[in-house]
Amino acid sequence: MRPSVLILVYNEERHIVRCIENALLLSKDIYVLDSGSNDRTKEYCNKYPVISYYNNSELNKFNVKLNWALDNINFQSDWVIRLDADELFSNDLIKEIHSLGVTEIQNITGFKIPKKSTFLKQELRFSRKLFTEIRLFKKTLYRYEDREIDEHLVYLGEDLPNEAKLKSKFIEDNIITIDQWYIKHLNYAMREATELEISRSGLHYKKLINKKKGILKKIYSKSPLFLRSFVYFFFMILYRPLFFLDGYKGLLYLVNHSLVYRLIVDTNCYKIRKKLCI
Repeated sequence: MRPSVLILVYNEERHIVRCIENALLLSKDIYVLDSGSNDRTKEYCNKYPVISYYNNSELNKFNVKLNWALDNINFQSDWVIRLDADELFSNDLIKEIHSLGVTEIQNITGFKIPKKSTFLKQELRFSRKLFTEIRLFKKTLYRYEDREIDEHLVYLGEDLPNEAKLKSKFIEDNIITIDQWYIKHLNYAMREATELEISRSGLHYKKLINKKKGILKKIYSKSPLFLRSFVYFFFMILYRPLFFLDGYKGLLYLVNHSLVYRLIVDTNCYKIRKKLCI
C-alpha cells in the first residue's frame, strides 16, 4: 500500500524538513496543510516539488483543519495516513504498510497504529503509556469529532467499522526545549480547560468516540479545582510505578505533564468560571 500522507503544520520550521524526508520513505503523495505559519515552514515545504502545500489561516480548531483537508484535498489514494510535524514513521512501520496488499486491506476501514513518545530526546518507556489510535484510514469513511482537544476519528459508514491494528509504531519525537514545551502546552491548557467546562456544563458532543473516557472526563470536570490536579498526579505515580526507570527526564515529564500542566488547566478553568460568574 502507498497511502496519501496528510501533515498539519503551524510554525514547524524545526520539524518539517525531517518530517517530509521521513514521509517520502512511505509515499510520494504528500500534502501539507498550514494554518498561517509566520516562520520558514512554507519556504522549506516549497523546496520539495512533490509536496502539495495548502495554507488556510482561517482554520482554527484542529478537527476543523483535518475535516477541511479530507473534504477539499484531492488525495491520489483512497487511504490517508495523518502525521504531525513532530512525528515520524518507524522503518518497521513503513515496511509493514508497504507490505499491505489487496487481501490484507479488503473490508478494512482503518488501521490503529501504536505511538511511541519521547521527551527531551529520550524515549518514554515507563512514564507514559503506549497510545494506539486510528491514523491510517479510508478517506471517505471517517471524519474528526468536534472537540477542543484530543480529537478522534468518527466512523461515518452505515455498517459497523472493521478496524485492524498494525504491530509497528510511529514516533512522537518533539525536539523543542523545555521552555518551548511550556509555551506549547499553555495553548493546550486553555483548549483543555474549555473542553472540561463544556463537559461540566452538561453539554455533549453528538459523537464521542471514547464513551469511557467521556464519563471519566465528566467526573473529573465536576471535581474540585486544583485538588483534582494533585489527585491525578498521585494516581499517575501509582499507575506508572516504574517511571523512575526513564531517569530524571521521566520524572520531569511526569511532574510537568501530570501536575504542572493540570494546575495550569485548572487555573484557566477558574478564569473561565470567574468570567462567566459561575
